[in-house]
Amino acid sequence: MIRPNKPIGQVSRIYETAAGARRLPKAELAALNDDVRLSDEGREIQAVRNAVSSAEDIRPVAEEIRVKVQTGTYEVSSRQIAASMLRRLGIR
Repeated sequence: MIRPNKPIGQVSRIYETAAGARRLPKAELAALNDDVRLSDEGREIQAVRNAVSSAEDIRPVAEEIRVKVQTGTYEVSSRQIAASMLRRLGIR
């Protein structure tokens, strides 16, 4: 015995209802305007994506530093460290 599949029946009824829906003429469709508004969070995400995609690729520099660290040849002068700290504090 074949039993009807309830979810399939529900879906087919939805399609039957949609098929009977009134179709708008092209002139009326052209008059309708879609409006999309991003939330504040959406705008922030979009800004971050744009910033990341336009950022310079740092992989070659990072690879060079990684190799130097692994080989023990990576050195940073105390002047560079002090200058960086002062920049972050806004003093220099």
